[in-house]
Amino acid sequence: MIIVIMMISRNRMLVAFRTLRREHAGINSRLEGSISGMRLTRAFANESFEIERFSQDNQAYMRAYQVAYKALGQANAMNNFFVQFMSVLVLICGAFLVLYERFSIGDMFAYYLYFGMLIAPIKRLMTMLETFQQGWAGFERFQELLDEPITIVDQQGALDLPADIRGTVVLDHVSFSYGAAKDRVLKDFSLTLEAGKMTALVGPSGVGKTTIAQLIPRFYERTGGRLTIDGYDIQSVTLNSLRSQIGYVQQDVFIFWGTIAENIAYGKPGASLDEIQNAAHLAGIHDFVIRLPKGYQTMVGERGVMLSGGQKQRISIARIFLKDPRILILDEATSALDNITEAYIQSSLEQLAKGRTVLVVAHRLTTVQNADTIIVMDKEGISQQGTHRELMEQEGHYKTLYEASQSNTLNNDFQS
Repeated sequence: MIIVIMMISRNRMLVAFRTLRREHAGINSRLEGSISGMRLTRAFANESFEIERFSQDNQAYMRAYQVAYKALGQANAMNNFFVQFMSVLVLICGAFLVLYERFSIGDMFAYYLYFGMLIAPIKRLMTMLETFQQGWAGFERFQELLDEPITIVDQQGALDLPADIRGTVVLDHVSFSYGAAKDRVLKDFSLTLEAGKMTALVGPSGVGKTTIAQLIPRFYERTGGRLTIDGYDIQSVTLNSLRSQIGYVQQDVFIFWGTIAENIAYGKPGASLDEIQNAAHLAGIHDFVIRLPKGYQTMVGERGVMLSGGQKQRISIARIFLKDPRILILDEATSALDNITEAYIQSSLEQLAKGRTVLVVAHRLTTVQNADTIIVMDKEGISQQGTHRELMEQEGHYKTLYEASQSNTLNNDFQS
């Protein structure tokens, strides 16, 4: 009877604690987002909205807690009731057996003592079951995360990409879609990034510029065609050796909680302070860092809250200098910066690009004028290509975009 009651209680508690864990995860995620976006909340004067939203989440969490502990309380009450009921039943049955001389009084009390010895571990088992249910609900959610399939892995027999590659990248009739075939971003797209030269991709949003940048380090897998580096198909080499040769600088720079030195050293774990300082000097942030009270040991705060956008970007560039990759990808690296900061960052990027194969994804055409080749993309693929001068001599999309951007720049300067 106790085992049956324990099984019923177990199922009820498991369902209740699963719900509790989901609500717990939800309120933690919401709270983390609210704290991280504190400046945005203040900018929109939405403090009362965030408090109200947290209050609603908290109420849902409290209700889930109440349901879970109600199930726990019911299980305890039922288990204790049946344990005590069995004790009383033993005494009553023993009394009748003694009355009808089937048992002696000594036999009855001996049996009752044995019963007590049996019940004690059962009580401990029930207590353990309650703790187990709480842990099991959390373990199931953890297991769901571990069971998520890893879609991009090394192929069987994959080789290491040689460390002395020249850096010629060839996209040969590459196709890619994020989901269904109708959502195809690239179709039979071909492009060659020559070793040691800078190639820029420009064009409207949604034509696949960033997708190309993310296919090279295999952040996504192509759905068709071939993509090679110095003749090596990137799917036939190990991910570690491939990505160790690629430096990726993007618009949204991620800064880890910790010191400036730790964030720069992320480009080469275990780097010495001299190497870190040299990388910072090349990135143009060394002078700023040494003026800080704690220098390179200055804490940057959560997601680099103590740094400006330009300073974060320079730290990301210092990481790449420290990594020293053969291929460099700049994905809208300066689009979020003002013109003055962009000019400083651009000089650091030009220093970084020397002698490397560089792919630049940009909307600001002023950042790609010095590129060896500019690729103008549209929905159909490549519409124009050439140097800045060659493209300006043609009537086409690039010339129109450049003249429009120049007009906007002049208007902004006049207003300033």
